Amino acid sequence: MPGSGLHEEMRLLTMIGLTPREALASATGNYARLFRDRGLIAPGRRADLLLLRADPRHDVAAIDHIAIAMVRGRPIDPAKIASSPAP
Repeated sequence: MPGSGLHEEMRLLTMIGLTPREALASATGNYARLFRDRGLIAPGRRADLLLLRADPRHDVAAIDHIAIAMVRGRPIDPAKIASSPAP
């Protein structure tokens, strides 16, 4: 499933000693800085993003509790994420 590897990576990073905040930065913010033109949320951009029900900076398990998901700028049912094939 797309994204599941990233979620597992965040869990593993916390298991080896990173804080949830550091794991989240490694998985998201650092990526955006590296690729500059990707990972941005701005008017006119197509976004792949998740809005979570809890703050993953305190507990990475929050990444499993998706409130809203968007793929290529369009909302999708979070329940369909687990059942969708890889692109």
